[in-house]
Amino acid sequence: MGLDLNTKETYQQFDQHNMCVIKGDERSWRDSVGRNYLCWLAYDRDPKLARALGNCVSFWDGHWVLHRHPGVVPEDGSPTNISRDHWSYFLQFKRLTSSDAAYKAFISRVPHMFGVYSWMWALAGDKFHTWWYYNIEILGARLGVLWNNIIRAIAFIPMGPEHSQHDWDRIGTSVQKNLSKWTKFWRKLLLPHYALHNKAWQVRLLPDHGRKAKLQRLLRKRLGEPSTNLLVLMLLGVTPAEGYIYAYRHMTGYRWGVRLDETNDRHCVIISDPALIAANAYEVDLLRWLYEETKISR
Repeated sequence: MGLDLNTKETYQQFDQHNMCVIKGDERSWRDSVGRNYLCWLAYDRDPKLARALGNCVSFWDGHWVLHRHPGVVPEDGSPTNISRDHWSYFLQFKRLTSSDAAYKAFISRVPHMFGVYSWMWALAGDKFHTWWYYNIEILGARLGVLWNNIIRAIAFIPMGPEHSQHDWDRIGTSVQKNLSKWTKFWRKLLLPHYALHNKAWQVRLLPDHGRKAKLQRLLRKRLGEPSTNLLVLMLLGVTPAEGYIYAYRHMTGYRWGVRLDETNDRHCVIISDPALIAANAYEVDLLRWLYEETKISR
């Protein structure tokens, strides 16, 4: 598997702006910033993907503005709707492609965003924001575990072992179909798993710190153990056996952003058609890239 910017046949493909979208999903461009960043990591930091990400920002009214896609940037560069998650991905990209001075100059013109501001300055090595970030995030991680446990109890979804991808491929659709209205309502109040996935990427990139491992341990409690989310486990400091890494098969729905149990509201099934994953199967390639990176850093 590898990167192919021209194919229009694979499950993941790239549009005319070199932004990664999903075959058959007309709204997938809305999440293309995060998707492009992860593809950029998985595929040797391809410069075309980097340029596409750069085209998602504009300078307006004295500060930087991020947009969901280059095709929706207004002529005057004014703000458009985008989530903090995608700001987080873009700031990681900026940190990895900028000198210390250039990164600090950039974030000094980024609007204040709750939940992102201290983290982006901690990436720059700022001591006060590093201290503040860990205080807030460690407390938040503890409260997050407690909150999810309470909601799971109300929704009748116990925190048991997570299904493997093969088991979920076999039973997932029936599990989702047979959930009660009560469970479907209450599970909406759970802290979303995609946010945990995003947080795990944030923490991985932070400089070494005595409290980093503590925060990772708390976030693993929210992930739930034992977990089959191999990617997030590695981001949070646990390295699975190599056999699990290279046996993993690509799924629809971006498996790393969900927990394979009754809380999953996405359509996640193994992609069995080789033509759909002949290229751009970044869910698998990202996992393997991270595993090899982790081996080197140990």
